[in-house]
Amino acid sequence: MQREPFELAHALLNETRMAIVNSLLERPKYISELARNLGLDRAALCYHLNFLEGLGIVKSQYVVLQEPRLKGKMGRLYSIDLGRLKQSLQAVEQKLPKL
Repeated sequence: MQREPFELAHALLNETRMAIVNSLLERPKYISELARNLGLDRAALCYHLNFLEGLGIVKSQYVVLQEPRLKGKMGRLYSIDLGRLKQSLQAVEQKLPKL
């Protein structure tokens, strides 16, 4: 738990991860939409999403798709865990020297 604030700071200092977080703050998204909006290939995006999910900032769930051409297939929907993000940011703030 001691390393967590530093891992979060490291995660959010990465431009790609910050872009992912900002995009997911708008609303939950599927990986295909994130890849298209951020101009990333899926492999790189999966790497960053897994990193953020490991910190508990991003969460995902499998849902049954309802689009006519995809109806009945499963998709993984990513979102931000706002409570966890706020908690983590507070932990980072507590570790910062008082200015």
